[in-house]
Amino acid sequence: MGLCDTTTGSCTCVEGFVGDACQYIACPQKGTCSGHGVCRRLKELGEMRKVNGVSSPVVYGSDPTSSLTWDAEHTRACKCDVR
Repeated sequence: MGLCDTTTGSCTCVEGFVGDACQYIACPQKGTCSGHGVCRRLKELGEMRKVNGVSSPVVYGSDPTSSLTWDAEHTRACKCDVR
């Protein structure tokens, strides 16, 4: 999701995308999560999952050919700070 210069190998991403090849969907506020959290891949967020404060990880995206979890490595979201 960007314009890549094949002579230099650098890409200019369309707004909302990041990465060397503009392959990731960015978190809000240009990846800063409005200063109240950290930007993580969906796969990482599944691994960090808690239920009522108890670690309860979910394996999200373990099958790279699944059409249901194709976004595990490409979509990012904010993990908000606990206040």
